[in-house]
Amino acid sequence: MGPRRGARLIKLVLFSSTFLLGLPSLPRLPINMCSIGFGRSLGFALLPLATCCMVANVLLFFPDGQKTYVQDQHITSYVWYFMGIAGGGLVMLIPACVFLGMGKCVDSCGTETSAMCGSVFAALVGLAGSGYCFLISGVALFRGPYCFTTLGWLSPFENDEGR
Repeated sequence: MGPRRGARLIKLVLFSSTFLLGLPSLPRLPINMCSIGFGRSLGFALLPLATCCMVANVLLFFPDGQKTYVQDQHITSYVWYFMGIAGGGLVMLIPACVFLGMGKCVDSCGTETSAMCGSVFAALVGLAGSGYCFLISGVALFRGPYCFTTLGWLSPFENDEGR
């Protein structure tokens, strides 16, 4: 069964099930306008969120607004993984830029399918970046803060197994 015949069969099943059940048919919306408009608004929403992630990661390098913690190496090692700058920031700018340029891609690529396929790949890249940020942040929270105690600089909650 070819893909064209399969699509016809799915349409027939959906039409007959709505007809037999007495459900009103839904109005057909132009897919082009809905998906591109939503993608652009999503792109505009991702820009400030990615910026916030990058700023938050940079602020982790300067606790209390002082650079002496970095110079004396008194910050946690997880800050150096750049989860906010790389994962939540720069990698999230890729889907944001793709979503913002979706309308232009439809005009130049010729088909909406290629634009939507590109946006799906960009979303997967964004998912990988946010997953990286989430995992590193979770491990850092599980380990606890790196602070000065009576025993010196250490993570006092590291051996508490999350309690």
